[in-house]
Amino acid sequence: MAAQLVRLIRLMPRPTDPSDHDLMSRCRQGDAVAFEEIVRRWEQPLGRMVGHLAGPGADVDDLCQEVFVRILRARERYRPSHAFSTWVYRIALNVARDNRRREVRRIQQPLDAHDQPSIAPSPADEIEMLETSQIVDAAVRALPDELREVLVLKHFGKLSFAEVAETTGMPLGTIKSRMGVALRELRLELSRRGVTGES
Repeated sequence: MAAQLVRLIRLMPRPTDPSDHDLMSRCRQGDAVAFEEIVRRWEQPLGRMVGHLAGPGADVDDLCQEVFVRILRARERYRPSHAFSTWVYRIALNVARDNRRREVRRIQQPLDAHDQPSIAPSPADEIEMLETSQIVDAAVRALPDELREVLVLKHFGKLSFAEVAETTGMPLGTIKSRMGVALRELRLELSRRGVTGES
């Protein structure tokens, strides 16, 4: 009897997690638990995105907090007819842009001084991939803002070209063109930093 009951339970449909659209709908009605779930789902993807977009020295945790504050404030303007990811990435992009503008006003220093990879001397058994990823990260941050934004949204945000265009408000052709330039510049930057295709 118990075995049959277990089999029956396994066959029962499991409740599915609410979609981002459902959570935002509940959030608009003042449901704090729904907003907590949005934060839980999106804090890591947005953290990675903001980290790449904001530039060197940025406090990623503070900027992510600002993204979620803006999401909460803008909840009434959210429209489920658009992809939720596009909407939150646009907010993250604006937060990162605002942060870069503040930094430019705060200190006027050449980018090269900030964008050198900070790789501390490592023990002999340090994994080479970690070292390479730090160099790649620094190379991405060395790209001009307009190229870095497209590259990060497409690669790290995993958005389609159309979604990147919608997020940035730029024409699709411009996005594709900038992506091509960004990849060429990234290859050159990596080459300058000693990372080749074989690496």
